[in-house]
Amino acid sequence: MQGYKHPSIYHDWLQQRQKLFPDLDRIIHVFVASKEPLGPQSTGSLCIAYGECFDTLDTQELSRYWLLSDHWRLDHSPCTVNLMALCAIAADLDIMVIGHGIRQEALARLDDGQLFVPQVLALDTHRWFPSDLIDPPPGQDSEWQRILWNDARAMLESGNPLNTSATRGSVE
Repeated sequence: MQGYKHPSIYHDWLQQRQKLFPDLDRIIHVFVASKEPLGPQSTGSLCIAYGECFDTLDTQELSRYWLLSDHWRLDHSPCTVNLMALCAIAADLDIMVIGHGIRQEALARLDDGQLFVPQVLALDTHRWFPSDLIDPPPGQDSEWQRILWNDARAMLESGNPLNTSATRGSVE
């Protein structure tokens, strides 16, 4: 599932998934190798997966996953802009977004299809909140964040019917 530079593809697809299967638990996982907050100095891979929990067997959840990115890089700002747009879409559709820190080797293997999302989730070393990129906690925004969020909002407003106020907020 690819919507790189075209977030309306993600919006439409996620909305269709919700209509087809309205009672499933949904989550978007964002995997990075960095433990530091994302910023202009960030490098390395960025991998995004969408998951749906559709059943349980004994005490185990049964889930299916789709990769929403394809070898994205943190040092390529359009990838971060797309992540921000996807966070806004997820907020609009009430889908939780959780960030995970994992080793670069595992991240590369996930991106290459050599590991599955549940295997990578088991390697999670820390969690973070990607939505902080579009709605940072007080005093934690930056010029870098404001510029990229403006780019993400422009991309969303040009072709994506979001209802959330997050895409209409100011970034003074």
